[in-house]
Amino acid sequence: MGLKGLLIACFRVSALVGAQTIPRDTILDILSTDPQLSRLSTLVNSLPPLVQQFNTADNFTFLAPTNDAISLWLATNRSSDYIQATLQYHLLSGTVASASITSSPIFIPTALTNHSYCNVTGGQRLKATSNGGHLLFGSALQTTSNALSTDIIAFGGIVHTIDKVLELPIGPAETIVAENLSYFIAIAEKEGYLSGKARPFVDAYFSRPNTTYFIFNSAKALAHLNGTSLNATTILKSSGYGLAPRVIYSTAFVNGTQIMTVLGLPLLVTVQDGNTYINDAKVTSRDNFISNGVFHVIDE
Repeated sequence: MGLKGLLIACFRVSALVGAQTIPRDTILDILSTDPQLSRLSTLVNSLPPLVQQFNTADNFTFLAPTNDAISLWLATNRSSDYIQATLQYHLLSGTVASASITSSPIFIPTALTNHSYCNVTGGQRLKATSNGGHLLFGSALQTTSNALSTDIIAFGGIVHTIDKVLELPIGPAETIVAENLSYFIAIAEKEGYLSGKARPFVDAYFSRPNTTYFIFNSAKALAHLNGTSLNATTILKSSGYGLAPRVIYSTAFVNGTQIMTVLGLPLLVTVQDGNTYINDAKVTSRDNFISNGVFHVIDE
């Protein structure tokens, strides 16, 4: 056989082998054939828009909650719109194999773009990390879902099964209440933010798209305000000073960098002795997902 014939034969063999190894199972095929995912399969197939989206998904990672996770989640009554938005939140952009996830967090865009639930350009995010090779996925209200089985190959992407349904991000004010940031709530009440008169400002403040908030929540912050009299201008300036007009996750907290606020004033990031500071305020909780971005809790 000449060189040309040999090359043609090799090409045919390669094509045959490739055709045999390319996965043909879609997300729905995988869900329907795994007994541990039968409740999820039923749920997805009851929502035609999801069926269409999942069947045509490409370059994706899907986090599939097990039967136990779905049963626990459905114990609370959920609307069909909420169920659809939540499951879209489980469909990640890009093929994120387990080997690509490390102890350093990554924030991955998802297919959740419905403006009724998300006001983040490019889709709502979630956090992925690894602890000793064990994959963890973080969602709203500091919820963590553990990966059970990983890297299930599908047509156009991969599937990881998880033990808990991801928590859909909600609005900033609702998240503050749900996470019981009691000092911030007390400060807001003291300054009149919970009154009907302040409602237009509060609604506008918490409805901005693609936003990062720095929420002060500590006894020290509350004590600092007790006995003081702040005028409206000071309140508005201090509120804008804790507001950045883009979504900034903690991976951007690099020592010496600056974060510009909506007022055009810089916040200095300092990392020292394992702690992170925004100006002089210590970050006590980071990467709290909300429907329009993220907030970080600081102590003053």
